[in-house]
Amino acid sequence: MKKYSIIIILAIIGTGAAAWYYYRANSVAPSRSITPVQTEEPKVLKIPTGTSSEISLSPLSICRALDKAVEFLNTSPDKITPVNEKQRSFLSADYMTYRRHMKKDMFGPDELKAYAARDAETLNKILRDNGFSIQLEPFSSPDSIGFLAIQDILVKWLEKAERKPIRSGKNEYAGFRLEAQSMAALESAHDAQVSFAVDDERNPTVVMAEIVTQSGDKVCCAVRIKITENNTEAVPFFSGKGVPSDHDVMHTIRSLVENRIQYSGTCRYNAIELPMISYQEQPDVAWFKKLQFPGYTVDQALQEVIFKMNESGARANAAFVFTIAGCTAGIPMPSPEPLIVNEPFLLWIERPGMPLPIFAAYLDQKYWTDPGSIE
Repeated sequence: MKKYSIIIILAIIGTGAAAWYYYRANSVAPSRSITPVQTEEPKVLKIPTGTSSEISLSPLSICRALDKAVEFLNTSPDKITPVNEKQRSFLSADYMTYRRHMKKDMFGPDELKAYAARDAETLNKILRDNGFSIQLEPFSSPDSIGFLAIQDILVKWLEKAERKPIRSGKNEYAGFRLEAQSMAALESAHDAQVSFAVDDERNPTVVMAEIVTQSGDKVCCAVRIKITENNTEAVPFFSGKGVPSDHDVMHTIRSLVENRIQYSGTCRYNAIELPMISYQEQPDVAWFKKLQFPGYTVDQALQEVIFKMNESGARANAAFVFTIAGCTAGIPMPSPEPLIVNEPFLLWIERPGMPLPIFAAYLDQKYWTDPGSIE
């Protein structure tokens, strides 16, 4: 019995000691704690969120085509129903931003045009006449409607640039040189024709050039660089061999715009030398299909973007065209047929501003005869 009593007493002592140790470890702060060294994190470009759908590199033409559809259908933007996340993002970001800031006199009559038509060939001819190669398929149903928007933005440098070839590796390309302080800028009290900004003034990895144009628009470009003691060397902007996605391109541009720092003091650069550009692409806008309008669904969507730049200036051309069909598209529909009025009928004439018809009649067969001339 005495033996068991001793064992019980030792167990109680052991349990108490363990409890006390646990209490001290968890409730009493160490008297000589070590504070981690606060190191300065490397500067990284912030990527803004929620500022753009980043679906298209040329959203203006898409937004204007949407506006044309809203006008033509006599509906409102909040009646458009997205069916996927890309549509939802574009409508809530790009399209709403466009509508909030767009003013009637912001673009000239030839800079942003929109069309609506009930047949594909009408819109296809407009596309061809404006230098675009995208073409709609024949409409899928008799009630289909097509909408087309074309942007054509032409900007010219303050003065014509000097033509100067650009060497890249073993190849030579047509190019031009723009001086930062042009005579045109000096004579008109403009800021420098070309100004420069960086992502980090102490240790820049990206240089941005902003080129002022005659219209007041700015053409901006960004170059990833490696600076040595004597010169600046351009390096590929995106690592890897593949072509970056539109998402990567737009993310990067928006991040640079948000974080750019204008060069202070004496600028390292006094001019910019650029290659001439002839760019023509047809971005994939399949994400736009199946977007819902009241009573209609998008069944075709095409976009083409053309950009040209030389020693005189730059021109940004884009076209976006889409078609909508009645929500019953895909369900067999009867062939179009004439409405044959072969029974007595009502007829009336309305005049805008008049609450009542200015003429009305019930016309039965006794009135059905050739009246001759109505002059």
